[in-house]
Amino acid sequence: MSEDFDSKRPDHPDFMDHSELKKAGFSGMRSNSLSSELEIWVDGEIRKRISASALAEHGDGLIAIAMEDIFGLHDVAISGTLQ
Repeated sequence: MSEDFDSKRPDHPDFMDHSELKKAGFSGMRSNSLSSELEIWVDGEIRKRISASALAEHGDGLIAIAMEDIFGLHDVAISGTLQ
């Protein structure tokens, strides 16, 4: 008996496709290895995409700015390393 691909795929947002995340109403950050972008999702919709090259050049400050823009927050600070 052979298992199909989906039965072996990890149950994690990084491995889900756009339609699965939309259907699940996903909210959070996801690393898209196909586009090399960090995606910020809110209720099943991508609200912001940040390229790997922009993150490499400007660091986590871009994520903080995106959070301020998306959620209307002020003075967001990110400490530690996102992986």
